[in-house]
Amino acid sequence: MRKTLICAGLVLALFLAWPMIFGGSGSAVSAAPRAVPKIEAVKPSKPKKLDCYPLYERAYGACTSGDIGGCRMMAGHNWDVCEAEGAWPT
Repeated sequence: MRKTLICAGLVLALFLAWPMIFGGSGSAVSAAPRAVPKIEAVKPSKPKKLDCYPLYERAYGACTSGDIGGCRMMAGHNWDVCEAEGAWPT
Protein backbone atom coordinates (compact mmCIF):
# COMPACT_ATOMS: atom_id res chain seq x y z
CA MET A 1 0.00 0.00 0.00
CA ARG A 2 2.83 2.35 0.86
CA LYS A 3 4.55 1.76 -2.48
CA THR A 4 1.25 2.42 -4.30
CA LEU A 5 0.80 5.77 -2.57
CA ILE A 6 4.39 6.76 -3.30
CA CYS A 7 3.95 5.84 -6.96
CA ALA A 8 0.67 7.73 -7.19
CA GLY A 9 2.30 10.79 -5.59
CA LEU A 10 5.18 10.71 -8.06
CA VAL A 11 2.83 10.36 -11.02
CA LEU A 12 0.75 13.30 -9.77
CA ALA A 13 3.86 15.41 -9.19
CA LEU A 14 5.13 14.64 -12.68
CA PHE A 15 1.76 15.46 -14.20
CA LEU A 16 1.56 18.80 -12.40
CA ALA A 17 5.20 19.75 -12.98
CA TRP A 18 5.34 18.72 -16.66
CA PRO A 19 4.55 22.22 -18.09
CA MET A 20 7.18 23.87 -15.86
CA ILE A 21 9.87 21.31 -16.67
CA PHE A 22 9.35 20.89 -20.42
CA GLY A 23 7.91 24.31 -21.25
CA GLY A 24 5.04 23.38 -23.50
CA SER A 25 4.07 26.13 -25.88
CA GLY A 26 0.36 25.52 -25.28
CA SER A 27 -2.27 26.33 -27.84
CA ALA A 28 -2.65 29.75 -29.40
CA VAL A 29 -6.23 29.97 -28.13
CA SER A 30 -5.28 29.56 -24.48
CA ALA A 31 -2.34 31.97 -24.75
CA ALA A 32 -4.36 34.75 -26.38
CA PRO A 33 -5.90 37.36 -24.09
CA ARG A 34 -9.62 37.14 -23.78
CA ALA A 35 -11.51 40.20 -24.92
CA VAL A 36 -15.14 41.19 -25.05
CA PRO A 37 -16.19 43.68 -27.70
CA LYS A 38 -16.80 47.14 -26.29
CA ILE A 39 -20.41 48.23 -26.28
CA GLU A 40 -21.90 51.54 -25.38
CA ALA A 41 -23.41 51.58 -21.91
CA VAL A 42 -25.31 54.32 -20.16
CA LYS A 43 -24.40 55.17 -16.58
CA PRO A 44 -27.60 55.07 -14.56
CA SER A 45 -28.88 57.86 -12.40
CA LYS A 46 -29.18 56.98 -8.72
CA PRO A 47 -32.97 56.36 -8.54
CA LYS A 48 -33.11 54.28 -11.75
CA LYS A 49 -31.35 50.88 -11.86
CA LEU A 50 -29.69 49.96 -15.14
CA ASP A 51 -31.17 46.94 -16.93
CA CYS A 52 -28.08 44.82 -17.53
CA TYR A 53 -29.59 41.94 -19.47
CA PRO A 54 -29.94 43.79 -22.83
CA LEU A 55 -26.29 44.87 -22.54
CA TYR A 56 -25.32 41.25 -21.83
CA GLU A 57 -27.30 40.05 -24.87
CA ARG A 58 -25.46 42.54 -27.11
CA ALA A 59 -22.03 41.56 -25.75
CA TYR A 60 -22.87 37.85 -25.97
CA GLY A 61 -24.12 38.20 -29.54
CA ALA A 62 -21.05 40.19 -30.59
CA CYS A 63 -18.67 37.31 -29.74
CA THR A 64 -16.90 35.90 -32.78
CA SER A 65 -16.30 32.22 -33.40
CA GLY A 66 -12.52 32.58 -32.87
CA ASP A 67 -12.68 32.74 -29.07
CA ILE A 68 -16.32 32.16 -28.37
CA GLY A 69 -15.90 30.46 -24.98
CA GLY A 70 -13.74 33.14 -23.37
CA CYS A 71 -15.75 35.97 -24.89
CA ARG A 72 -19.02 34.56 -23.59
CA MET A 73 -17.48 33.99 -20.16
CA MET A 74 -16.34 37.63 -20.03
CA ALA A 75 -19.80 38.79 -21.15
CA GLY A 76 -21.29 36.81 -18.26
CA HIS A 77 -18.74 38.26 -15.86
CA ASN A 78 -19.55 41.79 -17.03
CA TRP A 79 -23.25 41.05 -16.52
CA ASP A 80 -22.55 39.99 -12.92
CA VAL A 81 -20.53 43.16 -12.32
CA CYS A 82 -23.31 45.26 -13.86
CA GLU A 83 -25.92 43.67 -11.62
CA ALA A 84 -23.76 44.26 -8.55
CA GLU A 85 -22.55 47.80 -9.27
CA GLY A 86 -25.32 49.17 -11.48
CA ALA A 87 -23.02 50.06 -14.40
CA TRP A 88 -21.61 48.03 -17.29
CA PRO A 89 -17.81 47.71 -16.96
CA THR A 90 -15.79 49.43 -19.67
